[in-house]
Amino acid sequence: MGTDLYDRFVTHKVDASSLPPHDFADLVRELVMPVAPKDMLQVHLGGGSSGAEANELAIAAALTHFAKAHNTSVQGLSVLGFDNSNHGQTTATLSCSSPDANPEGLPAFPWPKGDYPQLKYPLAQFEHENKAEEDRCLDGVKKSIASGNVGAMIVEPISSLGN
Repeated sequence: MGTDLYDRFVTHKVDASSLPPHDFADLVRELVMPVAPKDMLQVHLGGGSSGAEANELAIAAALTHFAKAHNTSVQGLSVLGFDNSNHGQTTATLSCSSPDANPEGLPAFPWPKGDYPQLKYPLAQFEHENKAEEDRCLDGVKKSIASGNVGAMIVEPISSLGN
């Protein structure tokens, strides 16, 4: 990969959503595909400029994949979110975020929420209690998934909500 090619793609931040350069396919093949997960043959480069839009695309892709893989309709599927989370301010992202992330009460789907484990520190001192708390949270996630309509799960390890 030449420096010129790298500079054109990364340094100048080519906006592929408006007018991609004539060699855009080459840029993706040479710069994106080498770092894609093993055996991945395609990538989706969505437009937008926010994490909420990226999450919306990920949710749509995950639910569509789940529906096809399980020979079912995407209608009625849900995304399992977690309490104390904020994935964005779009309908789908609000639907898998904490109610605290939606102070205006915008319409959202009634999707299930799991609990994040509330661990005690120092971890070594509270190993038994923390294990019980993690098991409690995992049991709740398993129950939600067992309901049959969870087609995806979204977890962001750093929350923008304070708790």
